[in-house]
Amino acid sequence: MTMRNKILLAEDDHHLGNLLSDFLHSEGFAVSLCRDGEAALVALKQNGFDLCLLDVMMPRLDGFALARAIRSKDKKIPVIFITAKSLKEDKLKGYETGADDYITKPFDEEELLWKIKAFLRHAPDLNASSTPP
Repeated sequence: MTMRNKILLAEDDHHLGNLLSDFLHSEGFAVSLCRDGEAALVALKQNGFDLCLLDVMMPRLDGFALARAIRSKDKKIPVIFITAKSLKEDKLKGYETGADDYITKPFDEEELLWKIKAFLRHAPDLNASSTPP
């Protein structure tokens, strides 16, 4: 039996969060859905994840601050922003905070899936039971 890759999904929109979580579960991933940045940070400290999907505009701690916190502890875990903030300045800020990719809403779930698979495929030192940052 193969281990499932663990994804942290930080998304405060209930509909989109549930939709993405269900979709990724159906594709074989173990998904932890957090509704705000602080909850996501706690989850990161308690669990090891193989990839992070972060919304930018979240309560308590925004995605940019969360990405900086992730990068201060773990330089290798893939971080993908999924956000409605589509201005060039926002995208550049996302990459400056340590994002590996920046996807604007609305987006195609299958395209996101293939991006996730590509990041996991190109991160051979990551595994399904990575240690918490």
